[in-house]
Amino acid sequence: MAFYIVLELNGQYDTNGDHELFISPGIQFVTQRWIAELGVQITIVQELDHRLAVDFVMVVSFRVQF
Repeated sequence: MAFYIVLELNGQYDTNGDHELFISPGIQFVTQRWIAELGVQITIVQELDHRLAVDFVMVVSFRVQF
C-alpha cells in the first residue's frame, strides 16, 4: 500500500483545430489489487472555436489490476 503525488501534462487536439493543454496535479492510493486517483486538470493553453471552454476539470479514477 502506498500514496503517490503525481504531476501530469495532458493535452487534446481535435481535427477541427481546437486544442487544449492542461497541467494535472493529483494523488494516487495504490494497493496490490487496485489504484484510486484524485486530481484536477488546470488549463494552461486553450484555443477553442467549436466547443465550450473550461477553466479546470476534476478527475476521479479507479483501476483494478489483474
